[in-house]
Amino acid sequence: MTHVSLLYESVKEILLSEWDPIGIHDIEKAVDEYDKYVGPLVTLILQHRSMMELRDYLIAVETDSMDLTANKERAELVGARLAALAPGITTDR
Repeated sequence: MTHVSLLYESVKEILLSEWDPIGIHDIEKAVDEYDKYVGPLVTLILQHRSMMELRDYLIAVETDSMDLTANKERAELVGARLAALAPGITTDR
């Protein structure tokens, strides 16, 4: 498996297990629910974007795409986890 494939799978798992704004992590038929957000996040990670940029992307998805109230604390925690997937990426606030 390539580095990008492993990164893709890691991001998908983090979105399902740690982000999961609509609470579908334990619904087997919904495991692909967040797949459309994985690619853009992988791109941001590979571009060594900051934790803040990753957090902001997650917040935008929650508010703009899902029409939810953003959970900024969760988005920040998940942004930091995602940022940690790329060596050398900044986690500065």
